[in-house]
Amino acid sequence: MLIQSDNARDIAGRLMEMPSSEGDVFFVGVGEQCWADGDQLVSELKRTGRRFFGGVFPGVIWGGRRYEKACVVTRLQGVMDPFFLRSVSSGSYEIPNLSGLKGIEQVQTVMLFVDGLSSNISGMLEGLRSAFGPSVRFVGGGAGSLSLRRFPVVFSAEGIFEDAAVVLPMACTCSLGVRHGWKSLDGPFVANKTSGNVIREINYKNALSFYREIVERDSKERLTADRFYELAMRYPLGIHVEGQEPIVRDPLLIDAQGHLVCCGDVEENTVISILKGNRMDLIEAAAEAADDCLSRADGASVTNAFVVDCISRARFLGDYFERELDVINSKLALAVGGPEPMGVLTLGEIASYDAAGPRLFNKTTVLAVLR
Repeated sequence: MLIQSDNARDIAGRLMEMPSSEGDVFFVGVGEQCWADGDQLVSELKRTGRRFFGGVFPGVIWGGRRYEKACVVTRLQGVMDPFFLRSVSSGSYEIPNLSGLKGIEQVQTVMLFVDGLSSNISGMLEGLRSAFGPSVRFVGGGAGSLSLRRFPVVFSAEGIFEDAAVVLPMACTCSLGVRHGWKSLDGPFVANKTSGNVIREINYKNALSFYREIVERDSKERLTADRFYELAMRYPLGIHVEGQEPIVRDPLLIDAQGHLVCCGDVEENTVISILKGNRMDLIEAAAEAADDCLSRADGASVTNAFVVDCISRARFLGDYFERELDVINSKLALAVGGPEPMGVLTLGEIASYDAAGPRLFNKTTVLAVLR
């Protein structure tokens, strides 16, 4: 359901209009221009008596369009109540002991949303994989604002929190497609000195100076602090993965020490490249993500088609972003029919990429078909 209102009572009322059965948990994705009072929204949603979780995002997706001033709501089959992991950046969160919990053997998919400006997200994902086991699929992304301002961004009936993740174990199966389409411009290099999501040195030189030289040479533009993100979003970093597309890291800003702050962690001595893209390559990659996803769906009955797409990718594509959504829509309609895809624009995308388990991506299209 798409709700074009920023009134908390209206949003709760529309949620109540949706059919519900035992085990249902409702995902509520709120576009940041609808985000007036998070505490009031949580209070109104609690009055419905229904289980819910969600977050605030730079935008939401319904069908073939993106919205900043709207909410999307969808019904999911939960195995248990959503739970929080608090203080993600410090690593002091506690993952519940899941062994022996009622229904835990039914969990096949985990949907989660995390404060996209937190560090240590990759470590948190590894902890969750260890807790749920290697066969469980993960899908989700980073909540937050395009302004990169910190505030509480993920919620459930327990409340609304900053630097936290909200996690929903589900009984449904999940088919995933994960692609981005960015190509190497220069590299490989070594990010030899890092700290969480901050890159301090590349090839033993100041990371910003090293990055700036390559970006300015290719773009013929100055990479200044006041317009860093506008130019940097065209030149993401790629973490090398043998035999696969690199994992993209989006440089978000420059810290007070002149280092690159990324959306997601970069381990020390990671091999990276500087990437560049064009719109048609990115759209083709989204089509390939849909093909990958549908090839694994085996024609099963689809309950949800969920898109997690990067806000900086959408900004890079501009008016072409709706072409990307149209490609996804048309492939889903031809293959499985059923519900139109809905989803969120995120600060980082989460998916189970391969046998290595769930990973955090940037500037990537993630498509999940839930069955």
